Amino acid sequence: MQLLWILPSLTFALYAGITQGTWQLLALSGSSALLIVLITWMRSRNQSFDINGPVWLSPSGVAIGNKVLPKRQIFWRRAWHQRLYEHCQSLTPIGFAPAALERARARNWAPAATSDKTPQEQARQELRAWLGVAGDSEFEVDLLAEGPHLLMLGPTGAGKSELLKALLRSLLRPSNLQSLRLVLIDFKGGAGLADFAEHPNTAGLLTDLAAEDQEPFWAALADELARRERLFADAKVANIDAYRATVGPLDRIVVTIDELAAVLASSRSAAALVEAIATRGRSLGFNLVATNQSLVGIPRLLLTNFRLRCAIGDVDPVDLAQLSISAASTLRKPTATLPITTLEGFRRAIWLEPYQPPTEFWFAVGISQ
Repeated sequence: MQLLWILPSLTFALYAGITQGTWQLLALSGSSALLIVLITWMRSRNQSFDINGPVWLSPSGVAIGNKVLPKRQIFWRRAWHQRLYEHCQSLTPIGFAPAALERARARNWAPAATSDKTPQEQARQELRAWLGVAGDSEFEVDLLAEGPHLLMLGPTGAGKSELLKALLRSLLRPSNLQSLRLVLIDFKGGAGLADFAEHPNTAGLLTDLAAEDQEPFWAALADELARRERLFADAKVANIDAYRATVGPLDRIVVTIDELAAVLASSRSAAALVEAIATRGRSLGFNLVATNQSLVGIPRLLLTNFRLRCAIGDVDPVDLAQLSISAASTLRKPTATLPITTLEGFRRAIWLEPYQPPTEFWFAVGISQ
C-alpha cells in the first residue's frame, strides 16, 4: 500500500527523464521505493510471535515457536538472545534442578514415572526412586529392574548420607507403605538415619553404639531369611513375586547400611549375614543398600553382587576403576549440556548400572524428611 504513495513521483520522474533527460529525480524516487520495499520486508520477517514459545535448535537454525530466526545473529533482537539463553540454561541442572526439586516435593518424593500409574503398575515399580536431576531430566533409579543391591562410595563429607536419605524418602512414599519395610544399620552413631528411625515402616535401627544389641539383631535378620526360605519351599515358589501372585502379600525388606566396612569388621555374624543377603536376598525380597568411604574392607565376592554402583565426590581413581567407572569423558548425559562444577544446594555423583555407561547426576542436600 505504501508503494502507491510514491507511484505518482515515480511516474513524473520517468516522464521528466524521457522528455527532458533529467534522470536524477527518477533515481531519487526509485531509491525511496526500494527503501519502502526493504522496510516492508524487514517488518514481515519481524512479525509478532510468542517470545515464550518453545525453542527449537537444529544444525540449520533456531526457531522460537513458529518463528524461524535469521541465520545471522546480527539481525536478532535482544529479547531473542535472552530467550535462547534462558532455554540453554534450562538444559543444565543450574536451571532445571530447583524446579525439579519442587515438583518431586509436591509428589511426596515419588518418581515422576509412577505418579500417573495404576496401583498395580505402581506395585511393579515399588523400588523405583527419585534421586535428583541429570542434565534436563529427572534422575530416577529402579533397584528391582537394575539391581537389586546398591553400593554408594565417597569420602567423608561427600554426601553419602544425604543421597541415602533421598533414596529412602522416595521409597517411603504413600503407595509403598503397605508393602515395604526398612532395616537401618548406621555405624556412624545413628545420627545419619535418625530421621527414619521412628517411621512406621522401619523394622529396626542398629548403631555401633549399641554393642549389646548387635548379635540379637543379626540373629533376627537371619531368622527372617530362613523363615522366607521355608515359606517359599512350602508354597513351591522360587521368589517373592511368585509368592505374592500365588499366596498373598509379603513385604520387601530394604536393608540399609551406612559404613559397610565397619559393619563387616564388627563381627563374623554381621559379615556372614550381609553376604547372605547379597547372594540370596533378591529372590527372598531383600534388597541391600550400603555406603562406604572406599573399597577397602569390602570383599570381592560381596562387591560382585552390588550391580548398582554410585561414586560421590572425589573418589579415589583406583576405586573408580574397580567400580568400572572410567574417565569423565565416558559419562552418559541425557542431552548436550553446559558443563558445571558446582550447583548450590546439590552435590554431584556418578551412577553406574549394568550394561550402561556411567551417568552424571546431581542430588539435593539439606532436605529434611
